[in-house]
Amino acid sequence: MKQGVQKLYLILFAVVICVPWAARMLGEHADVPGSENRISAQKPVLHADTWKEYPSAYEAWFNDTIPFRDELITLHGFVNYRLFHTSVNDSVLPGKGKWLFYKSEQDGNPIGNYEGTNVFGAEETDAIKTAALHVQDRLEKMGIKTAFLIPPDKERIYSQYMPDCYVLAEQSRTGKLVPELKKAGVHITYPEKELRNAASENQLYYAYDTHWNQLGAYVGTAAVLETYGMQLPALDGLTVLSHPLRDNYHICALDDLANMLNLREAVFWDEMEYVIEENYRTDWQEVTDGLIHVKNRQAPCEKTLLLIGDSFRVSMIPALATCFTDVYAVHRGSYTPDMLNGTKPDYLIAEYVERYSGQLADAERMIFGSDEQE
Repeated sequence: MKQGVQKLYLILFAVVICVPWAARMLGEHADVPGSENRISAQKPVLHADTWKEYPSAYEAWFNDTIPFRDELITLHGFVNYRLFHTSVNDSVLPGKGKWLFYKSEQDGNPIGNYEGTNVFGAEETDAIKTAALHVQDRLEKMGIKTAFLIPPDKERIYSQYMPDCYVLAEQSRTGKLVPELKKAGVHITYPEKELRNAASENQLYYAYDTHWNQLGAYVGTAAVLETYGMQLPALDGLTVLSHPLRDNYHICALDDLANMLNLREAVFWDEMEYVIEENYRTDWQEVTDGLIHVKNRQAPCEKTLLLIGDSFRVSMIPALATCFTDVYAVHRGSYTPDMLNGTKPDYLIAEYVERYSGQLADAERMIFGSDEQE
């Protein structure tokens, strides 16, 4: 019996090794899967001045175009996840109950935030405080009511699905920062408590994605609008509809973590999308990282709001468009200072997801194009 199993393994190994070579000989080739978010290497041409780089360039092209590449990557990820509950991508952390978490140390270090090992020093705190107060003061002199919003990292809201080897700190660096900023007079919201309370009744973040969903964004939006003295209806009093997310993947709702494992279709295909029926219906095809304008003539507040943020801003748009007649939204990386004068907002929300909260120190330069007050 044991010898039979060993022979079967050898046969399978030979098939996996030989089939791609046979296919290549027949002229088949593959492209880099979309989950890798990069362009395939091009086949190099050998010249006298490129001979040193040619071997590595050829190897890169060969690896990118090997037949069944996507299928082999999926198989590799599938075996690691299903048999060993491990990730083939260092930035993806498999949690309990099929939940996935983001753990890139180079991109905000959310695990460091979760465990409290990533902290703000006194100089960083002072820099953030100064920048936020300057932004607030300059905008209010322009007649623009300002608020800062920091959506909590997914790990802190759904800690029950995190692996036991990671220990939740009582306070993250943002949890310690926000009271300091509020004490100084900064209009800032960090809705960790509100989201944890609402999470007992509703799923507020995607299980296979880094982002909050429309329900989580609604809770966060309701919290930040209180800065302006506005109140949204409680989530538990609204009608929540659901459908499979795969029916309408859209910007910032792509199950990005599952994609990073190349397992969105093979394993993580059952994500649900939750929509608030009373919210303004957003055409997701029109939402990009650039400046977009959503107009709702039936909104109760006949004012203009400008939302500058990262990818977490996207799911806020339906709730904001339900409140304001004119909502402008733009990714922080695509924003330019002339948009402030172009949109002429009455209200401005600057949104930074928790792992990017340190970027608040750069808020004044980002919004106005310089660090100096005019």
